[in-house]
Parts: sequence; C-alpha cells; structure tokens
Amino acid sequence: MMPRVSTFFFASLILLLALGSCQRSQTNLPLAQPQWLRNDQARGFRLGAQGDDQFLLLLDPVSGDTLGRFQWGPGQYAQFRHLDAKSRIASGSGVISGLFSALDLDTLIRAVDQRSYQPHGLMHREDLIQFALGGNFNRQELLKAQPHLLVHYFFDNSQREEIERLAPKVPVLWIQNYREASPLAKAEWIRAVGFLFGAYSQADSLYSLVKHNYQKLAQQAKVPKPVFCNLPYAGNWTFPGQNAYLSTLIRDAGGTAIWPQESQSEVMVMGIEEAVGLWNSQPQLLWIHPGDCPDWDCMADRVPRLMPLSRQTQLRVAQCDKGDLPGQVNRWYNEGSVRPDQLLSDLIHLTQDSLPQPDSLYFYRLIKQP
Repeated sequence: MMPRVSTFFFASLILLLALGSCQRSQTNLPLAQPQWLRNDQARGFRLGAQGDDQFLLLLDPVSGDTLGRFQWGPGQYAQFRHLDAKSRIASGSGVISGLFSALDLDTLIRAVDQRSYQPHGLMHREDLIQFALGGNFNRQELLKAQPHLLVHYFFDNSQREEIERLAPKVPVLWIQNYREASPLAKAEWIRAVGFLFGAYSQADSLYSLVKHNYQKLAQQAKVPKPVFCNLPYAGNWTFPGQNAYLSTLIRDAGGTAIWPQESQSEVMVMGIEEAVGLWNSQPQLLWIHPGDCPDWDCMADRVPRLMPLSRQTQLRVAQCDKGDLPGQVNRWYNEGSVRPDQLLSDLIHLTQDSLPQPDSLYFYRLIKQP
C-alpha cells in the first residue's frame, strides 16, 4: 500500500512542479519593446520590430480599441500571440482577398467565405474550401482547410464573438479597413498584409505608387460637377456622410455632392420626396451607383417619378460594374480598396465629361438612356 501512495504522491508532485514551471514561463515572458513603423494615414494597424522578431497590432480605426496583438520570430513576448505558422489562410471577404491578390499572395489562401465573391483570379480555383455559403459560417468546412490564420472583419461585437466562438483554435486577424476615413488610409492596409507575409518592400512600393498617383490626380484643376448617388430602399434614400469613403472620392474628383454634408463618416438617410427635390434642382448632374440596377429599365422601375424628368435634363448615369459577371461582387470593391487612384481616375473622367477613349473607364460603365 505504501509504495502506491508514494508513487501517487511523487507523480502528483512532478505534475504540480511542471504546471508551476509552465505558469512561471508564461508570466515571466519578456515585455515587448518594438520599434514601431510610422503609418502614413491608416489608423487600424501598427507594424513593429525588435531584433529578429516582428509585431502586428490591430486596432479599430475609429475608436482605437485593440483588436489583436500578434508576433512572429524566434522570441515570445507577454501580451502578444505568437504566430507559429502563417502559410495557410482563410479569407472572410473578397475585399481581404484583394489585398493578397495585389501582392501575388493568392496561393496562401486555402479557404474563402464564398468563391463567387472573390477577385477574378480566385473565383475559378476549385481547391478553395468555402466556409460561409449563403452567409452562414460553417466551422466544419473552415477547419477542413486547416488554416493557420483566419483573416476576417466584423460589423458589430455579436458578429465578432460568434466568429471567434466558431473558430476557437484559429487566430483571427480583424481587418477593419472599411472603417478607415480616407481612400488612401484604406489602401495603406496593403502594407500590413505585406509586412505579415514577407512582402513588405513590394507592398510599400505599391502603396507609394498609389499615393503618388492619387494625390497628383486630386490636385488637378477641375470644373465643379453636381453628383447624386444610390437608389431608394424601403422608402428611404441613403447617402454617405461627409467623411465617408465615397464622399471623399467624389470631392477629390471635382464632384459636389448635392445631398447635405454632415461631419461624419456614417450614412445619412432622407425621404424619397426630399431626395427627388434635390435631384430635380440640378439639371446637369452625374448619377453614380444606382443601386444594383444594370440598365435604364431597372432604374425606371425603381424610381418611376424621376424618369420623365430625366428627359428634360443632361443626365449622366454610371454604374460601378464594368467587367463583372452577374451575381458576383465587383472589382470596385475587391480591387478599388487597393487602387483608389484608379477609382479617382474614373470619377474624374465622369465629373469632367471627358472620355476620349472607349476604355478610359476601368471600374465604371455608362448607362444609356432610351
């Protein structure tokens, strides 16, 4: 009997010592003191280095709240999650996949939310596992891909908590670039992706090119052009706020938004009658992003009261679906966030009524009136 007690006591003592050692090794990890790189405009990430170790801090671009602390390299540091591997990626958005595609990192992506919503280079890859068909997150399908990282976004905390609960063993990197305040800030996220996956020099060069092109275009002298956008939904007409992504693009292109401009990045909502009054007050306007309508008949069906008035105006309508196939998220979303300079070039052509070549527009397509 005594030998059994002694053996049990000895084994228990070894286990306690091991647990204590493990606990001490976690609590005694060194604190990180990385040298942080300076961002140009983006507020949603920080990139840093300390010796051979690299660090990624993810933040909410609006509130500044920390969304994740990650580190890779030979060391391990307190308060940072060490990334042991990052060569198998699950992408939760076509916009996120667009960041990878811009750096030729498509081969890292092994799973996507839905294949039809991906950039053109990924849509035809049959090896991609789809883990959110119909918008429903499927944990089993995600885990089939054996991802090292899930790169995703969220609109509210409940969505964030649900995804983290469904993928508890997979580190989640929250890419909240849609909350950045300007087109260049949104495009700068290419630097974060390049830094994380060993293509920082290429990413930094691409961002520098985009910034140079964008600023050069924005500084051109332009004739002001009234601009209108969207279509009504459920009895209301929704417009972007003054500091929203699209509003900034319109201003930099020489456009003048005809809806009231408020100091916010959120949307503003107007009644249909009020929106129609604004539209009717500008006989020579540019109308962009008319909902999901591909042609004039669809617009006439959605807003019949505007169509008779349009024959008395010099109206120009442009939809952002050039080169896309039905039922797919278009290039405006997947590529435009990386190349706002090309978006701006299109909008300048539209606001300045200058289309010297048939292929001058990359993202937009003019809708012809009957």
